[in-house]
Amino acid sequence: MKKKIIQWGLMTVLGLWGMVSFMVLAGEEAPEVCMTLGDFFLIKALAITSFSGCILCGKWLSKKGLLPEISIQED
Repeated sequence: MKKKIIQWGLMTVLGLWGMVSFMVLAGEEAPEVCMTLGDFFLIKALAITSFSGCILCGKWLSKKGLLPEISIQED
């Protein structure tokens, strides 16, 4: 039971991390706040780096068996 709680806790953290990274990556700047082109690209590059880190961390945790097995039933 304790292992399942840890696995689902890690899965939740990974999901939130990936969701926030994707939201920053897909988001646009606010029209009332001017942002330089360099700042815009820096924010997007950091979001891509963060999202890639999330994916790599998820793959590593999955290899170590620290993520729950999710079975999808196909009809």
